[in-house]
Amino acid sequence: MTQEVPFSVEAEKAVLASLLIAPDMFHEVADILEEGDFYRTQHNIIFSAMVELAGANQPADLVILCDLLDAQQNLSKLGGDAYLISLMQEVPTPIHAEHYAKIVHSHAVRRMLIKTAGNIAGMAYDETRDVGEIVPEALTEIAAIRTGRRTEAKTAQDTVDRYSKELQEWVDEGRKVWGIPVGLRDLDTELGGFHRKQLIIIAGRPGHGKSCLAMQMLAHAAAKGTAGLFISMEMGDTSLIERLACNYAKVDSRKLKNGTATREELVRVNRSLARIRNLPLYICDQGSLSSHQVTALVARHIARIGEAFGVVVIDHIQLASMKGNNLNEKWGEFTKDLKSLALRQNICVVALSQLNREVEKRNDKRPRLYDLRESGALEQNADVVLGLYCADAYEASDAKTNIAEIGILKARESKPNWMTKVVFVPEYTRFDDLAREKE
Repeated sequence: MTQEVPFSVEAEKAVLASLLIAPDMFHEVADILEEGDFYRTQHNIIFSAMVELAGANQPADLVILCDLLDAQQNLSKLGGDAYLISLMQEVPTPIHAEHYAKIVHSHAVRRMLIKTAGNIAGMAYDETRDVGEIVPEALTEIAAIRTGRRTEAKTAQDTVDRYSKELQEWVDEGRKVWGIPVGLRDLDTELGGFHRKQLIIIAGRPGHGKSCLAMQMLAHAAAKGTAGLFISMEMGDTSLIERLACNYAKVDSRKLKNGTATREELVRVNRSLARIRNLPLYICDQGSLSSHQVTALVARHIARIGEAFGVVVIDHIQLASMKGNNLNEKWGEFTKDLKSLALRQNICVVALSQLNREVEKRNDKRPRLYDLRESGALEQNADVVLGLYCADAYEASDAKTNIAEIGILKARESKPNWMTKVVFVPEYTRFDDLAREKE
């Protein structure tokens, strides 16, 4: 049995009637409805004219609206002003305009879903196309459907009240770090921890410990009560857990691989695994993901965990699935989506990034902001950029110092060119404060 396309002529007439009776209510429904949401063509014509008048700061009353429709040669298509006059008889009062608008938009979304489902089915039946190409495209089409969520600005009073409450909790709990602590004292002090609604990029050359550092930070945040997700596009979940266990136990990870770990070391590793097992820590190792897939994955975890979810790490940007004409455009769109994700979901997004090879040609190989691959877009979208440098990566084994540097290449609330030295023991995949290591 053929099903009817979802629409409601009554709701469409009612919302237009409400706006004709009370033109000043236009902005109440403008954040719910879009041009094209109406099923009947004549209703779309009327609403589009109302949108044009609103853009010109003119009221969409009957006289002005008829004049515009006549100038557009659309009034006759509607049957003259008689149709607009008849619309005004559809509702006794305009107070339910938002309710009618939500009904109209709900039907429009359903029609878009039906159309999108048909498009996706067509792509799925086309056996000449690769599945790996179809899935991201299908997700993009679904994500493009506007659900009608109202955009709201917060009053200064609301923001002040919320901030005051957070400040009082911070004082009462005696916390030393305002944001999400990452476990390295100097960095936590300088940045106040990592913060929700921020996009943070950790950049460095291969082999300098980016993944180790990010996983250690995520695990520390989880131990302090902030659930986190590590999205690995490079390593498997078992390898990541093994690294973290060796980090906690201070055991050389190579000994686990070649079977030379002592009984005491194995005991420490097992204790570390038990500790990790109870952390609110999640790992996704399904390879290259698009920004839409990342967004969907994060949304599912937030729905499951709630407000305790606060950090997601992406390792790393250059391995993500992206579309664009060039690398700058691809990475720009991807990081822009990540920044939007951080704002929308009230989480901190940490993205790891490679540095370009030009850094290897300098005598001073410490990261600079312009060393980010196609740095313009990445730099612009990030709130904070950290540069990780390990001199030992360029030294012979007998000259290693186990000292790494973490520099702040960009941050709005930090000293310019700030840097801290930390202990980095690659065998343990572990970073420590210098003072703590000496203790």
